[in-house]
Amino acid sequence: MSESGTATLTSVAGLDVTLSEGVLSVTIDRPDSLNSVTTPVLAAIADAMEHAATDPRVKVVRLGVGVSLALACDLVLASEKAFFMLAFTQVGLMPDGAASALVAASIGRIRALRMALLVISKLLGGPVVAYAKTKDAINAATLTELDPALEREFQEQSILLRSHDFIEGATAFQQRRTPYFTGR
Repeated sequence: MSESGTATLTSVAGLDVTLSEGVLSVTIDRPDSLNSVTTPVLAAIADAMEHAATDPRVKVVRLGVGVSLALACDLVLASEKAFFMLAFTQVGLMPDGAASALVAASIGRIRALRMALLVISKLLGGPVVAYAKTKDAINAATLTELDPALEREFQEQSILLRSHDFIEGATAFQQRRTPYFTGR
């Protein structure tokens, strides 16, 4: 813990995880790649979430991460300058991270949770058990397709990762040029 009461909880390049006054902040900081994630970043995010689930100091988790990760959260709070984009097809892939289920389900889900739970300052001192039961009820009503979506995306993404279009899309992205897709 620093003198300000903020603890830095990871040393993975491109990811900031800090704990301050009960709020765990998880922020991808890779502006040169439009905050795309890497395997070490995803592993560190997973570790932070697992740690947060059992750390009594963590009252709220705040995610500055990709669309799929953000939509998997209970609430999405973003600055007016923020934007969300499913850019997978621009590199020859399909949305993953359950985005195919989460995007469709989340418009109603996020609004319902926001109405029920409000914002971070209210969450810190609020009725935790009531919040958890509200979240469980809304998730049960809206995320029935999550497991099939993850399985379907895993199967199809495995094929697409070996495609010419993905190689071309990734190369074009790195070279900051328009990709030329051939459908193979």
